[in-house]
Amino acid sequence: MAAWLFHESLAWPKVVAIGLAFVGTLLVINAQLHAAPLIGIVLGLGASACYTGYILLGGRLLPGLPPLGSTATILTAAAIVWGAIATGTQQLTIAWTPSRLALIAGFAIIGTAIPILTFILGLRLVGASRAAILSTLEPVSTVLLAVIILGETGGGWQYAGGVLIVISVLVLEGPGWRASRVLAQAARE
Repeated sequence: MAAWLFHESLAWPKVVAIGLAFVGTLLVINAQLHAAPLIGIVLGLGASACYTGYILLGGRLLPGLPPLGSTATILTAAAIVWGAIATGTQQLTIAWTPSRLALIAGFAIIGTAIPILTFILGLRLVGASRAAILSTLEPVSTVLLAVIILGETGGGWQYAGGVLIVISVLVLEGPGWRASRVLAQAARE
């Protein structure tokens, strides 16, 4: 989409990385696709389309804005919209216990605020299409954490998909990738 809409360069390493990441992601989520109802798959694809728009718009609109301010604005707008929807549909009528509040705070900070902030920072450093490809590591980390923390077992195809996704990142970044280069660039911004 970035190449089509914004004429971003689409060199062969990026095309190969996209292909590897796509196939790897399909392999990682394959088991869930067979068990999922059609509406779940449609909603997942819809979320993917919305996320594509978010990344592309973010790549154009966010570079001139402070990352913390952008994150706070995004989170505040989301809280207002979803708070109104949840109130209107009476979905905020739950028993508020300390453990539930702690869980919600964890979701808000660890599962939402930190990922949005780090994504915005990464988007500024590497651009929309590279950030999207790099974010395909999310299914890999989810499977690994499910195995480590929840004791779930991954299948061979899931692990193979994870390897393809990691390879896609290595192909995208090429032999010149160095963490010190990225950190130095981040420090300048």
